[in-house]
Amino acid sequence: SVIEPEQLASRADARRSLGLPDDLRLVGSIGRIHPYKQIVELIETALKNHDEFVATEPPIRLVVAGDDADGLIPSELVRRCEVNEGPIVRLEPLMSQQYLTYLRAMDVVVLPYRNHLNSGVVVDALAIGTRVAVTTSPAMQDLHEQFGSWVTLLPPIDDPNFTAALRSVVASDEPPSPAPSFPSMADNAIDTLDFYRQILHVSEEQCP
Repeated sequence: SVIEPEQLASRADARRSLGLPDDLRLVGSIGRIHPYKQIVELIETALKNHDEFVATEPPIRLVVAGDDADGLIPSELVRRCEVNEGPIVRLEPLMSQQYLTYLRAMDVVVLPYRNHLNSGVVVDALAIGTRVAVTTSPAMQDLHEQFGSWVTLLPPIDDPNFTAALRSVVASDEPPSPAPSFPSMADNAIDTLDFYRQILHVSEEQCP
């Protein structure tokens, strides 16, 4: 089996369940906050370019949702976001269904990571039909070549062209091609067990 976007709530339903606006283009950073994810820099960028984001049609708004257990995002920065309809910041642990609902609610999931080798968020977002925008790395280049416009490559967040590149992908329409499909976690586990049975020369009865 695979994770199919149509098995989840629609984007509008996902937004309603989370109390998110339905008349904007939402770009999100979803998941646990870590330094390498550069979320503080992402929020600062959104605040700095607030007028440009609002002037886009439809307007763009950043959403940050995830556990900040290490206190990486200063409370002063969160307060700045609450003024003048800035980024929506919700610092709380996300249960799996809530996490997937946030991914579904976004038009684009953005990952401005440093040293980007791989990311479960990228696979999860693509699997439920949400585009991703990621900073360029060899691994992400491979995904871009595999999935085309579902994976947009961005310059580093400190590059002067980062904001324009992000605005461009968020403002664009979804690709006409079907969303990528990925095996479920259960199927991955079954494949892994089959692999080890072959290596160890044991039967399914010996290794259920």
